[in-house]
Amino acid sequence: MIRVALRFPKARIYINNLLLEDGKNCCKALFSASLEFGILPWGTNLILPPHMEKSSCQALSAAELILQKHLDHRAINDKERHLNAFQNNYSLYKQWHSQMYKNNVECLRYTPVIFDLLLQQVECA
Repeated sequence: MIRVALRFPKARIYINNLLLEDGKNCCKALFSASLEFGILPWGTNLILPPHMEKSSCQALSAAELILQKHLDHRAINDKERHLNAFQNNYSLYKQWHSQMYKNNVECLRYTPVIFDLLLQQVECA
């Protein structure tokens, strides 16, 4: 079994604080953290599609949008490879986590993990 390691505990704590203390939804928390951690340059105006404003968690879609914006800003070629690697890492983590704990984990619990994996992918780009 392939295991995906999480490497940014402070970033995951930061996301949790945004979700719990600031009352942001997962998409807005990821966008705010992306600005704070330098994934997106300050002043970036990212308009979230209407479906990301809903109450159901859209963290993975928001992270993909942020990664796409980051790759565009940095003029990185082969964007699809980076997006696929990010999606694959998330799937591997979710599969491992589900098998490890044998329960259906709420989507919002994955938002900090998604941000950690996003930081790792940005580091590779």
